[in-house]
Amino acid sequence: MKVYKVAIGYPPGAKRREYARLNPKDRDGRFLSKHIGNGTPCSVWKPVEFYVFKPNAPKPDIFTAPSIVFNQRARDLLGQALESDGQLLPLTVKGEAGAHYLYNCTTVVDALDPKRSIWE
Repeated sequence: MKVYKVAIGYPPGAKRREYARLNPKDRDGRFLSKHIGNGTPCSVWKPVEFYVFKPNAPKPDIFTAPSIVFNQRARDLLGQALESDGQLLPLTVKGEAGAHYLYNCTTVVDALDPKRSIWE
C-alpha cells in the first residue's frame, strides 16, 4: 500500500518567490469568484485560462491558485478521492503541456457549534 502526504508549503529554507505560481486572466478570475468555492457544483463551467508566473522556476504538482489546481500526475493519484466531495474541472495553463484541473469542493460541513464558540 502506498501512503501519500500532501503538504502545504515549500522545502525547508525555500521561499515562495522561488517557485512558479498560477494566476488566472482577469476575466477568468471574475468568473471563478462567481462560480467556484461556494460549496455548490459549477454547472456553467468553461475551461478558464491560467498563466504561469515565473515560468522558469520549479513547478509543483499541486498549485494553490484562487482554488487548488492539480496537474495530471496529481489528479491521477488523488482524483478518485477528491471527486467524491467535489469537481475536478479542466483548465488551460498557457505555455504548459499536459492537462490541469481546478478543484471545486462541493461538500461543505457546518462544523461550527455556536453555543460553544466565541467569535467576533
